[in-house]
Amino acid sequence: MEITVNKNENTLTISPIGRIDTATAPELQTAVNENISGVTDLTFDLKQLQYISSAGLRVLMSTQKTMNQQGSMKLIHVNEEVMDVFDMPEKCRITQDILCRKKRLECSTAWCHARERHFARRRRDK
Repeated sequence: MEITVNKNENTLTISPIGRIDTATAPELQTAVNENISGVTDLTFDLKQLQYISSAGLRVLMSTQKTMNQQGSMKLIHVNEEVMDVFDMPEKCRITQDILCRKKRLECSTAWCHARERHFARRRRDK
C-alpha cells in the first residue's frame, strides 16, 4: 500500500493506494497520527483503494472519534469493491458509526452516488 498525504494548514487529505488489510492498516494509522494534529477538515480520498478489511475500518472509526472532537471527516470516491466491504452484515455497526450518521460525517456527492449505485445493483441482482 502507498499513502499520499496532503496537508494545508487545518485541512488534511489522505489517499491510500492499493489495499488496507491487517498488514497495512498500521501504516494508515501512522499516517493519520503523524498528521492529524490541528486538522479541522479531514478527507479520505478512496479513489485508488482496491480493498479495505476490518482492520482498516477500525482505523477509520478511531480517526472519526478524534475528528468528532476537532472537526469533520469525510470519505470521497468510494468504489464498488470498497462499498461491498462497508455493506457486509458483520460490518454494519462500523458502517453506521462511520458512514451513515450525517451529523458526524459529511456525505459527499460522490459518496452518495456510490451508495445509490451499489444498492441499486444489489436490488437488481436479487
